[in-house]
Amino acid sequence: VKYAVNAPGRLTLKLYTITGAHVLTLFDDVVPAGKGSVDWDGRNLNGNVVASGIYLIRAEGPGINKTQKIAIIK
Repeated sequence: VKYAVNAPGRLTLKLYTITGAHVLTLFDDVVPAGKGSVDWDGRNLNGNVVASGIYLIRAEGPGINKTQKIAIIK
């Protein structure tokens, strides 16, 4: 998951099902200004591999407040 923030600060990336159920917090930490990325192994909070389907990634941080759809295909 790639991101870009325009100032240093706390960045939170959370994954939800299309119906809004929280799947996993991918990232929640302080980042420097600029671009970066976070790897995700396809697992949920319980360590189980998520099912194929559409998910939402919610990014909140300095200069970013965005939700984006992603497709998981097995």
